[in-house]
Order: sequence, then C-alpha cells, then structure tokens
Amino acid sequence: FEIKASVLYNNDFIRSYESYSRNVSLIRNKRDLDECSYNEYECKDGSCVRANSDCDGVYDCVDGSDESFSICRNRKCRANQFRCNYGACIDRYNDVCNKRVDCVDGSDELTEKCTGIKLTDGDNFICRNGQLIPKKGRCDGVNDCADGTDENIAACVNITCDVGQFVCEYGGCVDGKSLCNGVSVYNQLINITYLQP
Repeated sequence: FEIKASVLYNNDFIRSYESYSRNVSLIRNKRDLDECSYNEYECKDGSCVRANSDCDGVYDCVDGSDESFSICRNRKCRANQFRCNYGACIDRYNDVCNKRVDCVDGSDELTEKCTGIKLTDGDNFICRNGQLIPKKGRCDGVNDCADGTDENIAACVNITCDVGQFVCEYGGCVDGKSLCNGVSVYNQLINITYLQP
C-alpha cells in the first residue's frame, strides 16, 4: 500500500513525494470520538497519527497539519538534528544535502553548503541579482534586495532569531509588532539548484 501526495507552491506542481508502508500504519480514519488517544497526535482534519510524528520532516497527517509552521515553529532540535525553516527537526548527518528533500519546505537542500551558492561576502549579503546589502538586512522582514531574495527560504536557512523576535514562516525574524513582509512559504517557487563538482 502506498500513499502519494503533492506539494503545491504558488499553484504550480513542484514535486511529489511518496510515503510508503511505514506511514500507512500511522494514519487511520477519524473515529466517532472527538479526540485521539494519549499516544496519538490529532491532525487538523481530526484523524490520528502516532504520537511524536509531528515536525519530523514527513507528512504523516493526510492534511499535512503535522508539518505546519504554526505547529513546528517553536520546536527545539537536538545537537545532532538540522532545524528546517518551518521548525521541524531532521537528522543533521543523513538528511541534509543528500539531493532529496527531507524538510517539507526544502530548506535542508538550500544551505550554502548544499547549493555551492555563496550568500555572504564579508559584512554583506549577496542578493541573487548581484546587489550587496548589509548582512543585518537579511531575513529581517523587509525586502532590502531589489529582487526580494534577502527574504526567502533560501536566504533564511539556519537563521536564529533573537529572544523576543517572531519567526516568520519563511525563516525571517521580526519583532512582535512587525509583519513578515507578507511572505508565505506557500507563495514561493522553490528552485533547488546543485552545482556540478
């Protein structure tokens, strides 16, 4: 038995992923009861999946709610884990830069180490269009690059927000009264490009 799901970004089909039998046992239909048992996680659609299967880089809920930014954004990862931009934790040593998307937002394949694309030059951030901006303008909720590339998932991978700041869905950091530049991870076209060695 196999479950297939598609991830849509900006109404364009970008990629599909397959979850095999290990996930099949996790998903079950909504019961007459309105809650899951103590060892289960309740998805937004009311279905139940195995506890601790949320924020692990894999859609276990059919509706994807176990990997949503609102659920995962405050997740703390262990030292041996990589923190996806939306907050999920995956294995740092096996799941990052393996040319396979393990974070549902693709952030595990967008680091400078993975792409070979240099993001910084001294005290400056390098915009995709070649423009240089001060590093402090990167991922601050304001488009400083004319092309907006300082405020997207690729630019904000591994950014750590200061205490008291709000983490935007794409990984940017703003104070509690600011907006996240109106940027949503679901409105971005993600292009993962690998440089040939």
